[in-house]
Amino acid sequence: MSQISKKYLDILKQIDDEHKEFGDLQRNSKTLVIDGLNTFIRSWSTAPNLNDNGDHIGGIVGTLKSIGFAIRTLNPTRVVIVFDGKGGSASRKEIFAGYKS
Repeated sequence: MSQISKKYLDILKQIDDEHKEFGDLQRNSKTLVIDGLNTFIRSWSTAPNLNDNGDHIGGIVGTLKSIGFAIRTLNPTRVVIVFDGKGGSASRKEIFAGYKS
């Protein structure tokens, strides 16, 4: 067994051990997937918060509040936040022409 495989198995064992502390929750029992770019843009355009230097921080503040609210509401075991990479919409439009229509 390679060292990488051993480290990977050690990490999985550590995760399993940590999850035992949560009682009835099972790993992957509830996963929350968040569209990070959408959440940020929505927050940025609706939250006019400024810091002491006058910089617009509404996107960051609103995104963190939205994610926190979703976590408290849904109580997931795992949260995954995804962002479209460069040309993300274009590649999805190739797969499905009606994307974002």
